[in-house]
Order: sequence, then C-alpha cells, then structure tokens
Amino acid sequence: NYESDAVGIRLHDVEAGATTDLLVAEQDFAWSPQSLEWAKDGTAIYFHADVKARRRLCSISLTGAVTILGDDDAGSTTLHGESAQGLLVARDSLSRPAELALLREDGASERRITFFNDDKLENVDLGAVEDVSYRTDRPGRESPDGADIQAWLIRPANFDEAKKYPLCVVVHGGPQGSTGDDWHYRWNLQCLASAGFA
Repeated sequence: NYESDAVGIRLHDVEAGATTDLLVAEQDFAWSPQSLEWAKDGTAIYFHADVKARRRLCSISLTGAVTILGDDDAGSTTLHGESAQGLLVARDSLSRPAELALLREDGASERRITFFNDDKLENVDLGAVEDVSYRTDRPGRESPDGADIQAWLIRPANFDEAKKYPLCVVVHGGPQGSTGDDWHYRWNLQCLASAGFA
C-alpha cells in the first residue's frame, strides 16, 4: 500500500471474530478518513478527511451514514476531545491561526472559546483568500473524470484593483499532500501576500 491510497473503515467484532466494512473507500465516501476516534457513547466514529482542501471533521454512524460536521467554508477543523458541552475542536484557516471552539456533536453550531490571536492579528495586514475552481480541456492538463480543479487565490495585503502585482504560483500538491485551508506555521502563504504577491 501507498500512503496516498484511498482509505476505508473496517470494524472487527472480537467475540464473533468477524470483520465488516463500515466505509468502503471511494465508494461510500469520496475522501479518505484519518485520525479515527470513537464517540464516548460508542454510537459513532469521528474522523478527519481532507475535503476539497479543508481538513473537515466527520462522523460515521454504525450503519455507515457519514456526516461532515460544521460549515463548508469555516477553514480546517481538528478534534481534540469530547465533553458534556460538545466536541472540543481547533479551527484555523489561511487567514487565521488556530483557536479552540466547542462544536455540537451534530455540527449544527459552534462557540469559540479562545481568542489568543485576536490582538496579534489586529495589526497585521493579511491577503484576502478566495477558494477558486477551474476546468480545462487542454490535452494532458485535464482533470480526471472532468472534475473541477481546486485552487487558492490569495490577493496581496491591501489589494488595489488598479495596480498590477507579481504572481507566485505554489503547486498545490498531490497525491501526497495539498495546500489546505489552514494556518501553516512554516509555509504560510500569507507571507507571500504580505510581500505584495498574488
């Protein structure tokens, strides 16, 4: 196996000695589950999946029903635990370092509980981030199965439409990795935007 292969979820009943597929890779869900964790009540499994360049928190019931928790455009989510108040998660994006929040188990609402970076970000000019998709029929450059190709556009900080800016193209990655909607502490694309690059 190669680590970029599609991943599913299998359950093993120790008493019966039987193994069953709970989620068949690329058949039941288009993205590979990572970091599996049982819900405290044992009725579901939480996992992360890189869904359209965002680390999303998901749950799967014991009947195989998958739910992606939280908002589509809320950046990336990492589960850190479960409490009586909900799921403790860290949220970050290309525009914001990680902060902790409580997310309801069904993903319907979220309450931010830390504000460590607000003061620091007040005096920093960040570029506006846009999630863009495109499609090409150019031979050798078309996407598999005609799917849209996802990309990020980060305009320079204090962008002015009347001006021209240099463009820096960062190859998105794959199959081993991708540039996700997260705050990277080493390869932060906001550094390019702050230096005047699109």
